[in-house]
Amino acid sequence: MPVKPEMSKEEVIKTLETEIGANVKDKKIMRECIKDASPEQSFEIIMPWGFGQRPDAKQKLATTTAIFQFIITGAGEWQVKVDKGTLAVEKGKAPKPNCTITMAVSDYKDMAAGKLDPQAAFMAGKIKFAGDMSLAMKLGAIL
Repeated sequence: MPVKPEMSKEEVIKTLETEIGANVKDKKIMRECIKDASPEQSFEIIMPWGFGQRPDAKQKLATTTAIFQFIITGAGEWQVKVDKGTLAVEKGKAPKPNCTITMAVSDYKDMAAGKLDPQAAFMAGKIKFAGDMSLAMKLGAIL
């Protein structure tokens, strides 16, 4: 059963644990489970949960300290703070983000569902980056 926008935080986590569990690296299983999740659920629940389940992601970001600002037009703004292998997400605008990622909510949902390749979206101008581009390359470990 996929995550639905009306689910509470507890219901989302239970669904993630039941449907994904140890298969957190399996993109097909992950995408099927989160395809209907709202951007808010994706940033505030799913991203921290998934990051916590992946020691490899923590290791990839063990030396990184940065603030990623996500602007999802039509849905909201979130700041993702990475600090040497830890991750925290807050709703709202960061005062001084190191990297800002902007996209429409429809493109975000297509990307989360695996219908839109991030590189193709960037090349087509559907995703815009500002700030430290080397940090943008590290987003795979977070997402």
